[in-house]
Amino acid sequence: MELGKSLYEQPVSRVTQRVMLNIKSRLTPYDLVLIPKGNTGSEERIKNDIRWARKTLLKHGYLSHYSCHGYWRLTDKGRRYAERLTQRFASEYD
Repeated sequence: MELGKSLYEQPVSRVTQRVMLNIKSRLTPYDLVLIPKGNTGSEERIKNDIRWARKTLLKHGYLSHYSCHGYWRLTDKGRRYAERLTQRFASEYD
């Protein structure tokens, strides 16, 4: 976590890095194929999928539209959902 930033607001690069670490063992060669990224070159398919997931989270109100550029910020709804998931996984793995 970066200094001065809340747990609920993180840079896109950090979110992407954490997601990649958490799902590393399940990634397939298909996920790592380079695909076009606008006019700027290419990126791994999984990183593109993560960016699309952000749009879905925004649409459903889990992320804020008003966070600083380059940051993901959970809304109150997103925080509540994250806390429920954390409790669920903690109880499953205790």
